[in-house]
Amino acid sequence: MEKKTLIQIFLLIFLALLIFITLNIFYVSDDVGSNSNKKMLNTNKIASNQADEGKDIIENIKYISNNTKGDIYEILADYGEVSVENPDLMFLTNVKGNVLFEDQDNIHLKSKFANFNTRTFETTFIDKVKVSRKDEVITAEKLYLILEDSQKTSKKD
Repeated sequence: MEKKTLIQIFLLIFLALLIFITLNIFYVSDDVGSNSNKKMLNTNKIASNQADEGKDIIENIKYISNNTKGDIYEILADYGEVSVENPDLMFLTNVKGNVLFEDQDNIHLKSKFANFNTRTFETTFIDKVKVSRKDEVITAEKLYLILEDSQKTSKKD
């Protein structure tokens, strides 16, 4: 064979090999990555809710609110699910709450479940509710907590 034909064959094989490698790196890798992302998303769901379509579980939730006096309301949960009917309502699991006062003893709340309004911070603690402050402990099956803001706001039109 001539030298010119041999170089053309070599370049054609090199080009085909380059295209093959490029396709594998950019397209096949993305498919594998998206499969692993799907697996990660599936592990974020609670096993009992996996059969229910359309329910998204959020892990490690933390909401914090404060008022003008410097008091802080903090709620933490292992899992949460947004209500389909009311997007401001969350259903929380394994809930811990803290009311940290500027000039009083702090209150610690704990329950198995809670219904939490993300806009008003109204919370209904449900099932094995435990409220503690200093040496005092209160237990209940249900506790409805409403936080009032002492500051009045006016609407401007």
